[in-house]
Amino acid sequence: SPAEYTRYDPIVAVLLQAQRFEDINKVCEKTVNSPAGKGMVHYYVATTCLRVGETTQAVRLLERAVQLQPSLFTARLSLASAYHRAERLDDALRQYTEAEKQTPEASPYYQGLLQAEMARLMVSRKDIAGAIARYKKAIETKAPPAYTCQWRLQFAGLLIEQDRKTEATEQYREIVRLAPDTEAGYAAIKALRRLGEK
Repeated sequence: SPAEYTRYDPIVAVLLQAQRFEDINKVCEKTVNSPAGKGMVHYYVATTCLRVGETTQAVRLLERAVQLQPSLFTARLSLASAYHRAERLDDALRQYTEAEKQTPEASPYYQGLLQAEMARLMVSRKDIAGAIARYKKAIETKAPPAYTCQWRLQFAGLLIEQDRKTEATEQYREIVRLAPDTEAGYAAIKALRRLGEK
């Protein structure tokens, strides 16, 4: 059944190892007319391809998933991310921009993730001001602290690279306040020590 996406893992793994990408595409296309298909299998198989570093194949599948179901936010977000990995920065920006139009309906986690992903893209595009603005939007979402603290950690790292120690220190302190006993909290404590802060 197309809705049981994990059942595709073994066959996809075998086909990926054999680099039989056309066969992967055929498997996905057979699900298109199924009510549970409509691009979902393409999306799911593409995430498997991304996990094993097959970005080109993932892009192809994600493009098809978005074509079949333009409102599938997670597929569009994954496509933008895959374009970014493939250094197709303009294509990534277009997909993130389209995904952003869908964020009012997305959960706070996905709203924040989109902003953090766009921030990383802005860094790749050498638009530091744009990246900072996006990170600020990401940490302002109502996503759970486990995620916002990760985004704060990335944001603080960017601020350090830009020699903006005071602002980075504020982010590290906020991480420690929100989630002191987490991986992000420990990383923030270490960063504050390196910066000579308590």
